[in-house]
Amino acid sequence: MKNASDYIRKIKRLLTTLRKEGSPAKLPPIEDPMDALLQGILGNYAADARAASALSKLRSAFVDLNELRVTPPSEIVEIIGTDYPMG
Repeated sequence: MKNASDYIRKIKRLLTTLRKEGSPAKLPPIEDPMDALLQGILGNYAADARAASALSKLRSAFVDLNELRVTPPSEIVEIIGTDYPMG
């Protein structure tokens, strides 16, 4: 690499500045880990707003998560919508 020592010096300076000025990101507390997991799974295939909508549909359709676990995928697709990505 041409001028590698110049880039090394610049990167070290940048890292030093970031360590002094930066603070670690604070994550919001998770109220229900299963909701966070389902939100993450649904969010892989659609926008966050649409994933949240699908999660609320699932929550209103099922009494508990055990019922969701034993439900056939075709019924889950009917609940969240047939147009949901990867449905």
